Amino acid sequence: MKTGHLRLLSWLCVMNGKQVGRLFAGLAALWTTWPGISQGLGLIGEEATRVAIAAQIAGTGDLNPHWFGHPATLLNYMLAGLFQAFAFISGTIDIRHLYTLEPESLFLIGRLVSRFAAIFSAVLCFEVASKIMNLRWASVSAILLSLNPLFVIHAHRARADHVLTSALLIATLLLINILENKQKGAWRLAAFAGIALTFKYSAASILLSLIIALFYSKGSSRPFLIRLNFIIVVFIAAIFLSSPYLFLDWKSAFGGLYGEVSKQSIWQPHLSAIKFSKILLYSLSSLGLLSLAIYSISRLIIIAKTRARKLYYPLNKHSIAINALLLIYLPFIAGGFFASTYNSTWLSPALPFLSILLALSIKTFCKFMLADGNIVKKALGILFIFSIFIDQTMKMRGVHLMRQMKGSSVEAEEWLMKNVNPGESVLLLQPRETYEAAGFPRIFRTGADIFIIDDKNHHSQVCTLSPDEYLRKNPQSLLINLPCHPRPVFVSQSKTSISELLKKYDYIVTSMRVSLMDREKVKNSSSVIPVIEFFPPRGIVNLVYSLNPFPQGDSAVWSSIRIYKRNRSI
Repeated sequence: MKTGHLRLLSWLCVMNGKQVGRLFAGLAALWTTWPGISQGLGLIGEEATRVAIAAQIAGTGDLNPHWFGHPATLLNYMLAGLFQAFAFISGTIDIRHLYTLEPESLFLIGRLVSRFAAIFSAVLCFEVASKIMNLRWASVSAILLSLNPLFVIHAHRARADHVLTSALLIATLLLINILENKQKGAWRLAAFAGIALTFKYSAASILLSLIIALFYSKGSSRPFLIRLNFIIVVFIAAIFLSSPYLFLDWKSAFGGLYGEVSKQSIWQPHLSAIKFSKILLYSLSSLGLLSLAIYSISRLIIIAKTRARKLYYPLNKHSIAINALLLIYLPFIAGGFFASTYNSTWLSPALPFLSILLALSIKTFCKFMLADGNIVKKALGILFIFSIFIDQTMKMRGVHLMRQMKGSSVEAEEWLMKNVNPGESVLLLQPRETYEAAGFPRIFRTGADIFIIDDKNHHSQVCTLSPDEYLRKNPQSLLINLPCHPRPVFVSQSKTSISELLKKYDYIVTSMRVSLMDREKVKNSSSVIPVIEFFPPRGIVNLVYSLNPFPQGDSAVWSSIRIYKRNRSI
């Protein structure tokens, strides 16, 4: 056996239980989140925004992101630093032009950050769980998190979701430490809350949680008010030091925040409640959700009874910290989710806490079902528990199978590159209104003349220049404003039949985030047959909570695409 292997084996042998649990949690998340890291690079809109801003900063040295929607400014700086390191190692001269020509490596770097943040989140989930249960059940919490399909899905993009998840878990551990040490070090958590806010605005919940925990311990005394003013100052200073342009360019920052809050906000609480229930059913499985609901109700009944008997129901410092964070963060989740009924990413930072609560409910269920010698009772209990894990594993496997494929958008792009000649005309059509006209392949690489139809039925040409040509002619342009890159996103509709439109255009490409009609319906409803179709593999994974047949964020990769070709005899 090699020396390196012997050292590794000896190191594993001397590890204590907590170190083994951390390693196990990290490896579990690595195994579940890693597959499919390179699928559809550049085809997911929100990660394209993040990578474009970071590439702009790395290429120009201008630290102003010029877009503050999440705001994710500190993440932009982190990615820009990684891009600079990549440029130095690879010998890349111009990051901005690399983004317009071969951006896949930059997207891959962004996704690596999300993957490692997901792995770190699983380790932190184990750490938080170990504060309120033994190491064995803390490991179960980490496993449940790693098997959560939403956790796996959200790790697939170069976004701030899992970075914020890690931040909330770190804040929990810091808050526990503060309460254990008589509130010493509160300023550190206030500073961390300010830094976390630069990843996502909802991290402001960390500061509010700290204030509530301190108030719970001290009440509204004068020392508390003095400390409150101090931690608010530290919070604001940390925001300024880590993301100064949130203040220096406050008008753009406020506009970005307002745009995010108002974007696609339809405020239909009843639909949001239904969607939320479906997401939880998918994320935790029906049996897991049932177990969690029963556990939560039983705990509330126990607390109510002890209060009614005037018995003191103790809350330890760990419970205070976790409850303070959850009770404040939940309104942020509710506000964002209920105002934007399609977005499951609001739930991402809550997934570790849901996994911990689910582990607690399973632990309680085991104690009830497996305590006595009743064989039937034990068998039913074991079957129930295994069903939860099997259900999550099957969903995760479905996501992995989907990620092993190219995706319909990439397949359509490759077909167009082979079949469309430079100078031929291509019309992009979005068959009906959707929340976003996503999923058109990057056909500017074909050299074709690309057209759309606006809401006034005007036919206009777009993508007249490739992104690199456009950047060379407009060097001051921001990468996030480049037309047709990294993929064209247009709303283009027409009441004219496909047959009539094909008299004017060589090709017509239709794309939807939801499935188009199947082949038989197309034959019966249209005299024109598509030359080729690219459909999502519906049999692999079916996320019933989504408006789209596939995970939010992956829908651009899996848009249904149909291509019509003009018959020259028409």
